[in-house]
Amino acid sequence: MTGPIGRRGSIGKPGKHGPEGLNGPAQQNDLLDRVMTHFDDVYRQLDIQMTRMGQIQAQLDALAATVNANSRNDS
Repeated sequence: MTGPIGRRGSIGKPGKHGPEGLNGPAQQNDLLDRVMTHFDDVYRQLDIQMTRMGQIQAQLDALAATVNANSRNDS
């Protein structure tokens, strides 16, 4: 077992500051803005593609209905 903790000594002077030129919050916000812009572009492209897929699906449904109607008439 360890003994009781003794009194603290005096607190020394602060240490050296970190190196100059590190990225601060302003640069991180700029980076975040660029990333969010890329995400917005991707979402816009996906929305366009999904809209087009819906149009193609509607055209395929109409084509299938026409083919089914023509095949019934041929019977």
